Parts: sequence; structure tokens; C-alpha cells
Amino acid sequence: MRSVFIHIIIFIFYIIFSNRKVVSSTSFTYPSAISLMNGNFFIVEQNGIFVYDDQLTNIIRNYSFKEEEKIADLDSLSNVIIQYKINYQNYIICLINAKIYFFDYEGKLLKETGKIITDENYSHPTLTPIKLDDYYFYYYIVGYYAYESSSYIVKILYYKIITKLNYLTILIII
Repeated sequence: MRSVFIHIIIFIFYIIFSNRKVVSSTSFTYPSAISLMNGNFFIVEQNGIFVYDDQLTNIIRNYSFKEEEKIADLDSLSNVIIQYKINYQNYIICLINAKIYFFDYEGKLLKETGKIITDENYSHPTLTPIKLDDYYFYYYIVGYYAYESSSYIVKILYYKIITKLNYLTILIII
């Protein structure tokens, strides 16, 4: 009797799961992702930044990393931060390998900075978009722990981006 019950359960699971189709077989290495308002997916992974359609079948945008910029391991992945700021002008701001990337709401690259974290030994970075004054000014804060003189200190950087330039406005060290 017990054997019949187990076979019935297996048969039910087979019917339920046999009707499901794999929508996408795309694979990523060290991914971090968000979904966009239009249903597409914004994905940062080992080799670059990608925008996929809502079925993960077609690449809409592709921004490949140079060899030295690739995400090397899980520790590097833990330093990838994606913030999606929704207001009157939606935008995406990312911290990847100590660089800032700005994208519009569809994942089009607007700006890429040079390395803003210059410390060699840093950990636990944070990224906080502050506000968007108008179309030309972006403000954000980057905080992290830096290892200096055999101890950790907290560094907080307040940045303002004006169209194509990246200015450090205030540096606070705690």
C-alpha cells in the first residue's frame, strides 16, 4: 500500500513539472542583477555588464570589461553594488572594482569614472546615491574600510558628477 502511495506522489510531481519549459539556459559567472521597469534584466557578471530582455534570451546591451577589470572571484563580487534610483529621472549607479558606472533607466551607459577608491586594501564598500538636482548633477557617497597602519579606518567620499567630469567634493575620514 505504501509503495502505491509513493508511486502516485511521484506521478503527480512528474505531471506538474513535465509541463514546465526552461525559458532560458543562459549562464553567468559571479552575477549580480536587478530587473528594470521595462521588464528587462540588468546584469553585472565576471566579463561585463549586460542588459537582457525579459526572457533572458537576447542581449540588448553589452559592456565588456577589459581583462584587468573582470570580476575575479567571490570577494570581488561582494564589492559589486547596483543602485536603481527611481525619481523623475530614473538611473542606475554601480560600484564595480572601485569604479562608478552611471546608466539610464534602460541600461544605456551614461558615464564611467576612473577608480575612485585608491586604497589597495579596502573592504565592505557602500554606495548611496544622494539626489539628482537636475539633468546635469549626480551626487553619491561611497564608504569603505581601509587598512592603514595595522588598523582599519572608515573612509567616506562624497562625490558630485557634472555631465562628463567626476569631482570629489568632500572627503571624510572617521
